[in-house]
Amino acid sequence: MTKADLIPVTEARYLAFLIMEAARLQRTVFDRRVRKIGFTRTQWMALRRVGDQPGVNQSELAELPPVASSTNWKTSVGLSDAKMMQIVASNGSI
Repeated sequence: MTKADLIPVTEARYLAFLIMEAARLQRTVFDRRVRKIGFTRTQWMALRRVGDQPGVNQSELAELPPVASSTNWKTSVGLSDAKMMQIVASNGSI
């Protein structure tokens, strides 16, 4: 591969790279901080959604990207066990 084969680095591409790298580093720092107090990013995302929208249901929580519905349920149960969130039945189901 020669230099001519490489994609030229324009200012726009470099700016996009910097934005993506800053976001990645921010997620890494956040993950380290919440891990110290025993939480994961997924749990904090769920808590924030519940805080923003009290009474949110399980299917609305499942819209959190990139969380699978089974992981979402485990997260909700874990938060409920930690007394951080309450799970209540609606229409005869939980």
